[in-house]
Amino acid sequence: MFRCYAYGAGERWHGICADLDIAVDGSSFLDVETALAAGIQMYLETVAELPADEQRRFLNRRAPWRVRASLAVSTWLHGLNGSGDRHARSFFLPSRLVAPS
Repeated sequence: MFRCYAYGAGERWHGICADLDIAVDGSSFLDVETALAAGIQMYLETVAELPADEQRRFLNRRAPWRVRASLAVSTWLHGLNGSGDRHARSFFLPSRLVAPS
């Protein structure tokens, strides 16, 4: 599973997969979740084509620790004050997404 975060900023939403350092934007949480799933899928398919020694390097590419910590704290604080559904969410996406048919 990959740890992901999404947060609203004005009328836009921003999302990041903290485990692979992939970021997207969208007009809603659902847009961000869908775009992150597609981005992760594309990234994993591309990495799968690399030699094994290079795959390890690309599969261990996390967002900088300050970014991960900031997202985790922000999401936690939004959850405490009851605005988690509208402003910040953390969620997991599967690490083995189904390959397109």
